[in-house]
Amino acid sequence: MDRSFLFSSAINDPVPSNPNVATLSRTSNSPREAITATASANNNNNGGGFAFIVGNTPAEMKSKKHMTIVRKAAMRSYLENEKGDKRNEKKTRLVRVMSEDSTGSKSGVEGQDATIINVADDAQIHIPRKQSKSKSRSPAARKSPSPLSHEQILEAGPLVEPMRITLTLPYDAKDTPLFSSLGQNVDPFKTMFQSAYPRVSVEKLKFLCARVFGTRAMGRRWIPTVLSTPHTYLSTLCVASAHYDAILDRKAESIETISLRTEIIHILTQNLLHPVVERKVDDFNITTLIQLICSEVVGRKEIALDIHEKGLEDMINVRGGLSQLGLEGYLAHTISWVLVESAVLRERRPRSMFLDHCAANSRKEYPANVAAPESPLYRPRRHFETLKKSKSCRKEALELLEDVLVMTEHFLKQAKSARRQSETLLHMYRKIVAYPTIAELQGTGALKPLDHKYEAIRLTAILQATAMVKRTHLSEAVSAAAFAVSQRSSPTYSFSAPSQRGEAPSSPLSPLDPRHDPMTGMIMTSTYTNSNFASPSNATNCRPTFSVASMATSRPSIPSTTPYSSVASTATSHPSMTSLTSHQSVSSVATSHPSMSEISENWPFVPLEESRPSRPSGYSASDNPFFPFAMTGTRSTTTAFLTELKQAIFDSNLSDCWHDMGGVLMWIGLTVGAATHKHEDEVLKKWYSALALRASVILCFEHPQAVHSTVLKMSEVIEALSAPETSSTAVEKRRKTQDRT
Repeated sequence: MDRSFLFSSAINDPVPSNPNVATLSRTSNSPREAITATASANNNNNGGGFAFIVGNTPAEMKSKKHMTIVRKAAMRSYLENEKGDKRNEKKTRLVRVMSEDSTGSKSGVEGQDATIINVADDAQIHIPRKQSKSKSRSPAARKSPSPLSHEQILEAGPLVEPMRITLTLPYDAKDTPLFSSLGQNVDPFKTMFQSAYPRVSVEKLKFLCARVFGTRAMGRRWIPTVLSTPHTYLSTLCVASAHYDAILDRKAESIETISLRTEIIHILTQNLLHPVVERKVDDFNITTLIQLICSEVVGRKEIALDIHEKGLEDMINVRGGLSQLGLEGYLAHTISWVLVESAVLRERRPRSMFLDHCAANSRKEYPANVAAPESPLYRPRRHFETLKKSKSCRKEALELLEDVLVMTEHFLKQAKSARRQSETLLHMYRKIVAYPTIAELQGTGALKPLDHKYEAIRLTAILQATAMVKRTHLSEAVSAAAFAVSQRSSPTYSFSAPSQRGEAPSSPLSPLDPRHDPMTGMIMTSTYTNSNFASPSNATNCRPTFSVASMATSRPSIPSTTPYSSVASTATSHPSMTSLTSHQSVSSVATSHPSMSEISENWPFVPLEESRPSRPSGYSASDNPFFPFAMTGTRSTTTAFLTELKQAIFDSNLSDCWHDMGGVLMWIGLTVGAATHKHEDEVLKKWYSALALRASVILCFEHPQAVHSTVLKMSEVIEALSAPETSSTAVEKRRKTQDRT
């Protein structure tokens, strides 16, 4: 007997007794159609998710053919029902939103073809069209939607509420000016340590510090400690700010420098009150203090230097000496050379603690192929191997540096012995002074940076040689050196005149900027610097230039108080200029003073410190375009000498700190910095001390032994120059002074 079984794709229920015809109704997940299934043995798909199969035995019901029919029916039911539910849910939500937003009457709801009713089992029943009218008349269907509240109409709040919504941040309080950050690093989020004073631009000073002092060795050995605490970082910026003031020729310190120094001292004072002794004298406080001293070395703050150097020495003694300091010994190295250099620039004897450390760490073997910071104060090999290979060092400059080195060694050797052989020193002095000027060497050609380097070396060599042959302080020998320079031919540099209002002249032009001068018909180089010369009333646009004609002609007899003039044109335009003043001419001075052979017994020269002659009445700029006369008492010979040397260094391109000639630049800074110790011009004093400090900082982390040896040798020279004289020398000097009076 045949038996019928019904397999549903969803559930397994027995079928009615008659397998031929069966009418089943099942709710469909689709809201649009009603499902009526009519089964037959030959119909495998009735559209309602059911499949009817006929078999006589259970094994036949599980045949492959029947199982394929069941699987197809199950898949078709899934595709029609399950996936359709997701699309219908979206449409349902859209209909609900439209009905909620509508403000129409209930008739609009009753006119719909179907009504959607939510049931508890999340199923949605679709009511046919015949039943829609009766169902729509039910009280639940006729009930109008409730009015919406204000919370449902307003927009939702932010997902995450920002911090400090009630606090006005600095970058929200005011707009940043356009292009305000050009030329400096940008730190919009204030990640670096900030100063308490709003006038201090941390970004700008950081840029200047990296530009002027930054080296790779400093970044590895010094900067990590500097960036650890606020006071170490701000003290670094204080050095950069003081250096910036010096190179801008500011007589007084800027507000930024004063503010930073005040803040650093305040922080250090608070740290020294800490109850733990180790915290008082830790590496951070010592690093801050030594950098504060560096800024005071540049600013020539002698009283503050005495106080802070004594305090630093006490802190080091509490730590147990320089050997107990950190930074792998570089903190002790830096402290030692900074304090020795500070004493050199003030022509004093350094403290013994730091002298001993420099002496113990001043030796290093340099192979022949390794660059070393060579100078007349430091030559680790038999010859100047680095300077010989340098493309920036002229042959004449190399020979001059050799002579200065020999004279320095001979002078120090004599200072240690009882006998003093003035003849040898005098011979070396004559040789150094006899070196030609760059104007005589270069002729009419344009001057290059290496030419200006030679001129700076020549002027510094004359200054040091004069001090050694006179056996006097550099600050006292600078006037005699200026007079010795004035005896030679016209210098390379002349000075521009300020305007009628007494304003400072414009920035110096580049020495490599050639121009055509209509007065001579030749291409010349304009080099001039800031000066106190007053210009004639109608010569505000006059540009003093280098006089080429003065190179080829011998120096005429002119007033000795105008050594920095264009002499050839002066002699031509003003033949009676010597009669305008009562001063002696150079030729008469040369004949009235002792000859060079008598200098060993009748030293020193008597430098003329009088001012330049007054401008004669009726004088105009057109009379002498090369050297406009100056007002009475505006500039001394010493100041003119120092200004000429400064201009030569400025024109030599300091962007790389003279690169492989950095040791020579350090020697110039130390020598002239000590010579300006007692000078009345604060601008020149700060400029040369800033030069010495910068050259030392550039070299100290890469060549600490060389820097130690250089400052140590310069300290020996300063001490030898200030050695007490013998009784016979003192008596002879007093007798010469009485004869002059």
